[in-house]
Amino acid sequence: MRFLEKVDAAHKVFRSVLGAAIPDQVFTERAVTISDDGQRLYEFTGNNRVLAEAVLGVDFPRAAGPIELDHYTTLTGLKAIVASRKIHLRAVATYLHEGEFATFAQEHGLQGYFDDNGRGKQVLEDLSDNLFFISLTKPGNPDETTLWDAFANEGRGVRLRLRVTPTPAGDLRTMSYQTGHPTALKQINDALASEGLVYTPWTISRICAFYLPLGYRVEREVRLLVKRHEDGVDRTIQRGPHTVWPVALAAPGATTGDPACEIELVEVTAGPRCMATAVQAAVAGSVYAEVAVS
Repeated sequence: MRFLEKVDAAHKVFRSVLGAAIPDQVFTERAVTISDDGQRLYEFTGNNRVLAEAVLGVDFPRAAGPIELDHYTTLTGLKAIVASRKIHLRAVATYLHEGEFATFAQEHGLQGYFDDNGRGKQVLEDLSDNLFFISLTKPGNPDETTLWDAFANEGRGVRLRLRVTPTPAGDLRTMSYQTGHPTALKQINDALASEGLVYTPWTISRICAFYLPLGYRVEREVRLLVKRHEDGVDRTIQRGPHTVWPVALAAPGATTGDPACEIELVEVTAGPRCMATAVQAAVAGSVYAEVAVS
């Protein structure tokens, strides 16, 4: 009987935080359960992560595709993309010093992520080694000057307009920032504590990569993330000292069938300190020769 009481109490907590967004059937149809020690609430794997998506979608909403997004890079970066016909997703581990991954883990009490993995590294280092991302932003970012300066060689680079259609393997979400207001997940777990419960949603290790310190909010980032699974296909390659995950880039009107995400190059804009003729020269003779350049 205590089990049913705990599930019902948890249902009330989730409803109080999620409101109309709660998938009540997850509780009424008993698609959640409690661990044998009575301390952890979790969703059955066969439930397609319905509850997890409802909770995480409050602060980390998925972006439905196709959607046009911008990516800022250098002129050299553009030439490399044109030559390889691929865009490279970078490992989250490369940016741990900027608060990647650890910010969410600390705020949400995921202390196990800071434990030693037995090989002299923290668990979060292992996890972030297998997460690869590319930073995008919605067109019309009011802090565009900051993006040109930070990511496009102080305006000497370019802005790529991309049409992005994520697949199930590619997680495309709007970033959330540490504003001081607790996430829905933290509100839920703070309330569940009175029942002696903790809720850990599926995909939690991915979600750690969609949360950054407040100082990065000006970027208004939308992030495409891919996870490398131990028993899955490893598409990573080495580029200098870095491990990257390449995603094929389609020419305008074309498709690639890339399993991670369908990305089409729509337009290239020269930065305020970059000549359009240099951009045209970079794409000339390639599959992107007909792309709009402005």
